[in-house]
Formats: sequence, structure tokens, C-alpha cells
Amino acid sequence: MKSLMDVAQGTYRVSTLSGATYVIDLGAQLLCRAHDRPTESDSTLRQNGDFVDLVAIIECSIGRPMILLINLNLPGVEYTTRRSTMVVAIESLASSGNP
Repeated sequence: MKSLMDVAQGTYRVSTLSGATYVIDLGAQLLCRAHDRPTESDSTLRQNGDFVDLVAIIECSIGRPMILLINLNLPGVEYTTRRSTMVVAIESLASSGNP
């Protein structure tokens, strides 16, 4: 799969150049970020490793940085942007949504 831009359903694992892996469940509108090679900067991302509400996918195509709008359920904050390094792989997961 080359892009999630025209996809409305399903669960996908998106891998990036930095080694980060994201599980995106389009049906439930959820996102979870994990990192295969943990770094010091990982601890600065709020909700890292937890599922958060996915508001919108702005960009998610191989060869481009992924840009997402997410809701961290913070008082007074409607949504925030999460931007990744370049996407290197997108794979469909079983409908269970398990990473």
C-alpha cells in the first residue's frame, strides 16, 4: 500500500524512517505510536504508546512525512498536530486492530 489518503476503513501499521511505528485504526479513529529504537526524544511526545483520538489524516503516503491531527483530550485544546519523519511502509493489519 502506498497511501492512506483515500482509505476510509481498516487498521494499518505505518513505519517511518526514524524507526517509529504507528497503528492507525480508521474505523475507531484511533492512533498509537510505538518506537522500535527508543530515544531520549520519545519521552517528550505526549501519550506515546497509548491510543489517542485521530481527528484527521493530512498526509500519509510513502516517501512523505506523515501529518496527523490528534486529540489528546487536554482542556482548552481542540486538537494538535503530529508530524513524523518520512513514511517508509504502510501495511494492512487484521481487523482486530492489535499492533
